[in-house]
Amino acid sequence: MSLPREERRNATALNNQMTLEEGNKMYPAFNWTNHVRNILDNPEVPINSSEVINVAVPVYVQKLAVYMPSVPARVQANYLLWRFIKGMVSFSDKEARQIQLKYNMVLTGKEQESPRWETCVKTTSGNGENYLYFYEGSLTNAVGAMYAKEYFPESSKQIADDMVSNIKKEFKTMLDELDWMDDIKLMFRKEFKTMLDELDWMDDITRKKAHSKVDKMMPFIGYAKEILDDKLINEHYKGLDLNSPSYLKNFLKLKTFINEYYVKVFRDPIDNHSWKTHGGAAIVNAFYSPNENSIQFPAGILDGVFFKDDRPSYMNYGAIGVVVGHEITHGFDDTGSQKDGDGNLVDWWEPQTKKKYLERAQCIIDQYSNFTVEVVGEILNVNGINTQGENIADNGGYKEAYRAYEKLTKEQGEELSLPGLPYTPRQLFWISGAAVWCNILREEALKNRVLTDPHAPGRYRVNGSYRNQKEFSKDWNCPKGSNMNPEKKCSVW
Repeated sequence: MSLPREERRNATALNNQMTLEEGNKMYPAFNWTNHVRNILDNPEVPINSSEVINVAVPVYVQKLAVYMPSVPARVQANYLLWRFIKGMVSFSDKEARQIQLKYNMVLTGKEQESPRWETCVKTTSGNGENYLYFYEGSLTNAVGAMYAKEYFPESSKQIADDMVSNIKKEFKTMLDELDWMDDIKLMFRKEFKTMLDELDWMDDITRKKAHSKVDKMMPFIGYAKEILDDKLINEHYKGLDLNSPSYLKNFLKLKTFINEYYVKVFRDPIDNHSWKTHGGAAIVNAFYSPNENSIQFPAGILDGVFFKDDRPSYMNYGAIGVVVGHEITHGFDDTGSQKDGDGNLVDWWEPQTKKKYLERAQCIIDQYSNFTVEVVGEILNVNGINTQGENIADNGGYKEAYRAYEKLTKEQGEELSLPGLPYTPRQLFWISGAAVWCNILREEALKNRVLTDPHAPGRYRVNGSYRNQKEFSKDWNCPKGSNMNPEKKCSVW
């Protein structure tokens, strides 16, 4: 009944707004209005049958309505209870956690439990198994404040701000750089028409809207300054009491607090720039939000292998700079491109340009679909459709960061190479860009990732992107037609 992952990338197809009353007709045996009232459980937030909802996949609901009467009530009750308990097992006793470990061993190859301190710290920060990082009302802002005060200097934020600004400018330059070819087309129309048409694939109307989207893209770097204000933080968490000696009870109290928080703000206008949704500093990750058209680089990722404020720029641009370009490009990948600069689901593409875009994306799909990994003697192909968004972002990220660094050297001069290493600054850019995806996976985890993860395995995030970059081939003298410098290269941006 469920829609395959490959068919869940079209946001328009998953946008089926209707009233609760209309939705109820698809599943008449269940009172949807009462169900939503029970979930919200607050008389101050009235719900009636005219409330607008989005039923992402109506056909699923219709099929479920036909199927459920054939399922015994006891089976339904057992399933509901099990789904709840499954999320609580990590809070349970050792016997239950050993059962969970057996289950995880099959999926990931994990052979022993994480230390208890690690489990507790991850859960508190919102990065644990019950992932709460993105939830307003979670402890993300409190933990982020503690981390930012202790570990993130203001100098790091300034350098990161400049990098984001430079790379955004480079993306805009990439949108514009082929305009000058109009005159050349007139001069060499016969000889170069095919080549130039292939390069200059975006029409002026779509290009202008793309520029607008980049201009409106809001960066959140490091942390929101409000989280350093103890008064604001205390007000934000007013009513939250986590004084129980029970780990489970504290978690359930936090979940209740989060749910009540969302009910309380249910009718409030959405503020895409609110510090409450961008205060989580303590995480090693970065994000693009299509609904907000925002890019986020929490303080946690502005450290370690990704970034240091005293490193040569080629290392920072090759590592965190590539991540910055990656997140910017997500606004123009196969799913991000479906929303405009205000985060609205709007088709802002001219038909011919959209057609050319899809052709370029198909090149990426086909290329990555031919990459394989061997797991316990089984050859698995990367899913080029499900990973296309991340692959488009990876390729664009390396290109934008490299070109932004090139511009920086023209303005500030060439940097010295690292002492004791036989590599040029440009080569060290590529090495830094590869190092961030270095990992070792158990075979079970690798198989699970290939089958379910929207990211390609690390080796292809690097080699798949590098073989498409002509600058990489030049910097490493890769012979034309070799594995890392193929004749056919794919490029969306």
